[in-house]
Amino acid sequence: MTPLRAVSPKSSASKCHPSPRQPLSRSSSKCQRSCNDGGRASGPIAAACSLLCAAAVFAVWLQASAAAHPPRGTYVAMCLIVKDQHRDVVEWIQHHRNLGVEQFYVMDHNSSVPLILELHPLVNEGLVQYEYFRDFTHSSGFPQSWAYDHCLQHAKEHNFMAFIDADEFIMLKDNLTLPQLLEEYESYGALAPNVLIFGSSGHETRPPNTTEAYYKCAPLQAEDNRHVKVIANTRYTLTAGPDPHTFLYSAGKFAVTERFQRINGPRSLNVSNDRIAIHHYATRSREEFRDKVERGPAHGNIGKSWEFFDLVNAMSTEVCLDGIRDATSQTQELEGDPLHSALPAGDDTSKQAMFSAMERAGYYQAHKELTKKSLEHAFEQLEGISESQSPAEDDAAKKLMHSAMKRAGYFHAHRRRTKHSNSGTLLARSRHIL
Repeated sequence: MTPLRAVSPKSSASKCHPSPRQPLSRSSSKCQRSCNDGGRASGPIAAACSLLCAAAVFAVWLQASAAAHPPRGTYVAMCLIVKDQHRDVVEWIQHHRNLGVEQFYVMDHNSSVPLILELHPLVNEGLVQYEYFRDFTHSSGFPQSWAYDHCLQHAKEHNFMAFIDADEFIMLKDNLTLPQLLEEYESYGALAPNVLIFGSSGHETRPPNTTEAYYKCAPLQAEDNRHVKVIANTRYTLTAGPDPHTFLYSAGKFAVTERFQRINGPRSLNVSNDRIAIHHYATRSREEFRDKVERGPAHGNIGKSWEFFDLVNAMSTEVCLDGIRDATSQTQELEGDPLHSALPAGDDTSKQAMFSAMERAGYYQAHKELTKKSLEHAFEQLEGISESQSPAEDDAAKKLMHSAMKRAGYFHAHRRRTKHSNSGTLLARSRHIL
């Protein structure tokens, strides 16, 4: 892993990234003088700068201490370029780790405070290879292309390497891990899945979890969903191409869709996501989109505007729940199946895991739009159950509750129906069953 580069950009704030070869005390003092603009800054500004400098110096020390971990050979790896996305990167890594990815290359492009502060535990574990860079030299002139080619220097360590962004999440539909799926594409230059564009789903502020929060997406055959992202077969991949969707391959090799259709360029002829899709949370919440506009684009193209935000939301007319189901299934795997094991046993841990996963970010609303009539029918039947019946013996009641819960609008609708109930019969009955 290449050590942090010491350069002298014009911005005084960026001077708060000292060289790891400098003693920490000297680096901190130099940073403080630069950031205080020759002593003219004072008060809260000076205090804030001091904290920033201390964090930057400590980040460099962490990176130096982590340099002893070489890349580990794995079947599939991922390459990511980020800038000032401290709150996004760990969630992104954990999601793809759950799919079977065992090595990540994180290229940190000039973040105001290096992301090593967030990633240090994963770097120490050997899961993440981290590099901070500001200046670079590449024929394209784009930092993203430089980062991708830099990752490809480790191609011999892996069979496949995926190149996607921090707002893009791979979703699988075959109950396979990513390595298992990729085995079917070993004779091709790359697997290039289609993206699926998501809007803000009405979120004004950042939700706790990306994949569980956003469910409003563009129709499958929308023009923008023809874009692909590349999971490159490192045996046949030469360099990054002219854009983030394209790579150059050995003679006779090329990228294919999940249906093994050849792709020439950044778009496929048709859109398919029967087995794999890349959910592109293009806007996320209004708060996060504002941060995105301020960061600017990674590939030197035109930056995003608020017109783009409105356009994506206008096209996101479909309800897409695969991300929510994927997150919920991961919760079930970690905690046991809450819908089954919690019913007879009253397992508070499993129930809380399920409630937490379902309550996050629009889950109820999405399902309510799809299942309103069937839920109303379920509640009518539930209200007809006699209070004298034993929950342990009433299999029909448990199955009915199970069905309602799986539709996922249950908890929200149930609270509304029982809030003003005089008898409280349904609420008491539900507690017994749960």
